Amino acid sequence: MKGYLTVIHGHYFDYAGRAGRKEFWQFAITHLVIVLIISRIEASIEKSEVAGSIYLLFLYTPSITVTIRRLHDTGRSGFWQLIGLIPSFGTVALVVLLLQRGNPHRNQYGLPPS
Repeated sequence: MKGYLTVIHGHYFDYAGRAGRKEFWQFAITHLVIVLIISRIEASIEKSEVAGSIYLLFLYTPSITVTIRRLHDTGRSGFWQLIGLIPSFGTVALVVLLLQRGNPHRNQYGLPPS
């Protein structure tokens, strides 16, 4: 939950810098669990998907920024996130890039995350 809150409170519009694997995956997994819970609640009460849509809209920017900062940690530009737009292959390739170990030294995007 700490990584999730760090992204929401501290790095909402922060495209610069780097995000470690732990921060990224804590955010991603918590985000996924919350989306699943909201969708189950909406399905059980047979209401429109307003709450889920609002939540996803609220977290659209932080999801992009944390992914860009995660790619920065591996020494790649944030534009590599666009590889996820390629059907099938793109999603797998992006996940592989996000799973890679970050550069332990300073790179063009800054110091390694602490």
